[in-house]
Amino acid sequence: MFSLRESKSRALIIAELVRDTLTSYMVMGVMDKRNEFLDRIREIPMVESIRVIKGEAVVKQFGPGSLLETPQDDLEKRSWQRGKLLNSWRKVSERLPTR
Repeated sequence: MFSLRESKSRALIIAELVRDTLTSYMVMGVMDKRNEFLDRIREIPMVESIRVIKGEAVVKQFGPGSLLETPQDDLEKRSWQRGKLLNSWRKVSERLPTR
């Protein structure tokens, strides 16, 4: 249980860092640099993968993103619709919606 709790904590910290950094990028008008930032996050040894899903408010303000920035599976769709974190134990992953 300790390992699971620690993994979840690390995932949430990284997700919050990504959300806050991308919000700052939007405010500063440098969203064209987001891929460089995300690539650096992907290089962190404990990060297996990371994706950003645009919420409706972000799409309205900045336009639609790529297909990779939309919910890809049922877990992501439910999390995005509810605006709440959902856990999946079938695949160790965390989704932190940012609307």
